[in-house]
Amino acid sequence: MVLLQAMRCPTGSRSAGDPHALIPEVRRLLASMDCGVPLFDVKTQTGQIDHWLVQERLFARLSGFFGLLALALACVGLFAGFAWHWVRKPRDSPRA
Repeated sequence: MVLLQAMRCPTGSRSAGDPHALIPEVRRLLASMDCGVPLFDVKTQTGQIDHWLVQERLFARLSGFFGLLALALACVGLFAGFAWHWVRKPRDSPRA
């Protein structure tokens, strides 16, 4: 699907093949209908959705990274606590 913005009115056009190949034909068609209509910001639907989701994807990646960092720090903390407890544990003295 190709999304078009002509005079701030988004319009769409579907194609079974490559949507980028359809853009020049749509430009010619709109120019033949009315030469005064400016056609700008031509994007595919996939490109438009990718543009809209950039911030959400960044937030999801950062959340995942900091979640894994927190998990790693918790594991290191637990290991350090168990190691400290094992080192400080009094040894049983053998009876003679």
